[in-house]
Amino acid sequence: MENYRFDSRRVQLGYIFQRRFYATVAKRQFTIDIGTERIAVDGYEPRAVALKYLMKKRRSLLATRDKDKVEAMYLALPHSIRIDGARLSKSYEVNWERIGTTEFEGARFTFTLEEMTD
Repeated sequence: MENYRFDSRRVQLGYIFQRRFYATVAKRQFTIDIGTERIAVDGYEPRAVALKYLMKKRRSLLATRDKDKVEAMYLALPHSIRIDGARLSKSYEVNWERIGTTEFEGARFTFTLEEMTD
């Protein structure tokens, strides 16, 4: 019998590489339309693209310390967002709250994303 040593790291990396090889999905081109501007992005699905964009907006609000600038940024947040893909387009309604009252109670600048029917 050969002297075999079990290396869990090698097994885990092999599993990750094997999983990534079979489960990869190519990113697609999307265009985010918020009414005032259009932004070309890559992503996997329209809802995830919208969430990523809105979370960036939320993080910039949370990181800004100037109260006047925060107020101006909060008023400029999008309340509807449209994600255009090559074959389909989805529209979402965004409800912003200064302080979360539903699921994330007490969190600042929370939002809910609901798909609009066209």
